[in-house]
Amino acid sequence: MKKLLLGFAIALAVLVAGAEIVVGGVVLWATQDAQNILAAAELGKPLCTDEQTGAELASGVPPHLRSAFVAAEEPRFFERSGLRVTASPLWWDMAAGRLFRSRVFAAGIVRCCLRDWRGGHFQWMVKTWALTYLVDRIAPKDLILDSYMHVVSLEPGVRGIDAASRAYFGKSPAALTVAEAAYLAGLAKSPGRYAADDRLGVERRNAVLASMRDVGAITAAQYEAAVAQPLGRARQPAGR
Repeated sequence: MKKLLLGFAIALAVLVAGAEIVVGGVVLWATQDAQNILAAAELGKPLCTDEQTGAELASGVPPHLRSAFVAAEEPRFFERSGLRVTASPLWWDMAAGRLFRSRVFAAGIVRCCLRDWRGGHFQWMVKTWALTYLVDRIAPKDLILDSYMHVVSLEPGVRGIDAASRAYFGKSPAALTVAEAAYLAGLAKSPGRYAADDRLGVERRNAVLASMRDVGAITAAQYEAAVAQPLGRARQPAGR
């Protein structure tokens, strides 16, 4: 019996080690596409850019806008350490299906970086997974969040919080109210759905505001004042 258990333990150890080697190889393969991301991280530049967003992060982003995106998209974002040396191994994160669900910001950045991918779908999926893991564990948290807001799509043709705040409310991100910030953050989940229907848009905005209140990002008084505000968009979204 002891020999059987010992054999099982050895086989399991070999299997786990083999999985780590394979996953490590996948990450190494993906890092060929990570050089630009890592170079940007060292310089404090956006981790992904395109022709619309430009190469500089939006200036004067208010704390309540950052808090709105965290509350709306990844509430536990700042609870996790960026470089989690003692956390679960990469193969376990993949097996548990947690990578994209718990790393919304990093995954969004990587999808932007691979938007012109011309390879197969499976290769794209593996690269996206591996690069998301690398971004999440290497880049500073504030830079990940700011880079995500820099490229997030909030309507077809409107990418990034700078363009979105000017398109929807006719002002820079620095001038957004708490209610306006919550509305924009709420759009990220499904821009076509929430931007096209004012009732759904307000419901989503109010849900984000409630999350901000619950985590202490805004006070109860600020929450009550914000949910009482009309939508107040400067223009209607495309297609309306």
